[in-house]
Amino acid sequence: MNHASWESVPLSDRPGSGPAAAALDEPPTEIGHWSYPVVSPLRAPHEILALAESSGAGPVGLRTGETWTGTPPQEDFLRRVLAAHMARSRSRKGRPGRDLEPGERAVIPGTNLDMRADAAAAAGRLLAAANQALAAARGRGDEDARRTRRITVASGYRGSEHQERLWRTYFGRYYEETAAARSGLPGGPHGEAAVRHMIEVFRIPSRIAAPGYSNHQNGIAIDLLQERDPADPIRNSTRPEAVQRWRRTWFFQWLQANAGSYGFAPYEREPWHWEYRSGGAPRREAEAVEHDRWTFAEPTGWEESAEPSEAAEPEEYEGYGYGEGAGEDLDARWGPEGTPEAAEPEEGQEPTEWQEEAEGEEDQWAAEAAPGEDPYLEWEQTVWGQPESVRTEDPQWHLTTEQTDTNLPTGPFGSLVADLPGGRRFSYTFTRDDVFWAAKLVSLEAGGTDDAENAAVIWAMLNRYALFAHKDREYPTFTSFIRAYSTTLQPVLRNPKSAEAHMHDRDFVPTGGHYKGTTVPRGQLGRHLKTQAVPWSGIKPESAKRLALRALTGGLPNPGIGNATEFASTRIFWQRRNHTKAEPTRDQWLDYTKAFARHRKLRWIGDRPGLDQRANAFFVHRAAEKLPPDAVRVLVP
Repeated sequence: MNHASWESVPLSDRPGSGPAAAALDEPPTEIGHWSYPVVSPLRAPHEILALAESSGAGPVGLRTGETWTGTPPQEDFLRRVLAAHMARSRSRKGRPGRDLEPGERAVIPGTNLDMRADAAAAAGRLLAAANQALAAARGRGDEDARRTRRITVASGYRGSEHQERLWRTYFGRYYEETAAARSGLPGGPHGEAAVRHMIEVFRIPSRIAAPGYSNHQNGIAIDLLQERDPADPIRNSTRPEAVQRWRRTWFFQWLQANAGSYGFAPYEREPWHWEYRSGGAPRREAEAVEHDRWTFAEPTGWEESAEPSEAAEPEEYEGYGYGEGAGEDLDARWGPEGTPEAAEPEEGQEPTEWQEEAEGEEDQWAAEAAPGEDPYLEWEQTVWGQPESVRTEDPQWHLTTEQTDTNLPTGPFGSLVADLPGGRRFSYTFTRDDVFWAAKLVSLEAGGTDDAENAAVIWAMLNRYALFAHKDREYPTFTSFIRAYSTTLQPVLRNPKSAEAHMHDRDFVPTGGHYKGTTVPRGQLGRHLKTQAVPWSGIKPESAKRLALRALTGGLPNPGIGNATEFASTRIFWQRRNHTKAEPTRDQWLDYTKAFARHRKLRWIGDRPGLDQRANAFFVHRAAEKLPPDAVRVLVP
């Protein structure tokens, strides 16, 4: 394979080498916060944009004399991808933020890194207090504290040139990872389709912020570092197992209890990343969050550095789609078989690489679910790219599910049909397996009562499968789709974080092997396996079975949700975001639900007679908005 050799610099040749630098020197799975030297300065973001916006623009990103080891086509490809990323960022967030002037920054006391002056002073106070508390904890004999030598800083202010160096560093890896997928695209591996693939399918914007769009550039973000005994390092890595270890440390517990008094707010998914909020942070956003297609997941385990946004208002976010103009041209978006072109991930692609937050991008609207207990995350990771370790080579995922219970209905069953753009039609005939697992899903997800709320849940699943998910080769049946969606119904947990959160539980049942790139054993909870083993006669309540049977035989009308494919418990999300168990008022719930939809670029279906959406609110994806409201139907047998 012909690919660029992206130049790196040995650790010993980098500024600031030593224990702190060594702890970070594991690209690309560790956060590359060092600066790679270049022969001459990189282009400023506004210059990149000017070139990107000019017809027939010249090279973008590199200036004469810069070190480059790619072939001319590879160099040109990088420039065009960077230009597309910058143009995308600007269209969503406006012009790139400016670098802070030297007079606006100050060195963080006790380090050689700087931040915005007020943030630096606060960070110095936090570090001093943390190290004083660390000494006291060591003196008391705290086991983890005794393994921690010092608390310091890995990264503070990073200007736009630093961000472009970081972008280029990671691009070499992205180039190699996408080589196979790009080789078969129209125009070849460096054509315009390949550029779109990098931005819209591989989703570089959800991995790293474009230059000029990182919150570190505001000067209020800090990445803390624990200098530890060499035998017990704590790494600033977004690998799930590393994040879990960070959260179990003495220092993280101290931060949770004390950082707020110094003006620092946490970022849930990167325990080392904190932002100074006192005095008001600049309202300069990183580029829009780019969650993957059909979920409200809180992503975990992505591989590049992410950081939280400073925005308070959800409408300032973007994301959730195929890219610019997503949903505006449905005929172009649906492939020849009637599903979105971007819906099928490359073979072996890890789920977190489709849904990583960008460096400087966060989704505060995802549910703060307990580790390993986020069904939306499970859905996203399973439908739009599974871990290699649980894809096609996992025999348990492809086990037959034929039921021998003599009470299980034998049919005939209805057919799920969808009228898609261009006169195309999708059709699928349900089986007794589908009825069996649909009944379990309704019972688990919505309580199983025979009412409008449960009918809406099952119709959202029907819509999702008919409009989008059926094309994925891992889901040839409605049953396989249902079992991917529900954590409880998965033969093997699909999310490594879920398994890691429970791997030491007595209820955890290993199934063999490990998740790719981790030491986390694959497995499922015993109570979930017991639920899966319950026969048709044991599914409770009985109404769940009646509802599933009516739905899959054409006897359950759509309860007014149209083409909604998404549902979320925005009431619970509101409670989590506001750290309360109190119920929101109707106005609070409405405001949050509408803001949630704006953030996701979805359309809330609005109030529907007889449908209480406080348990589950329903949303239409923009790619389905232009379809007729009865595009999906279940035909009677």
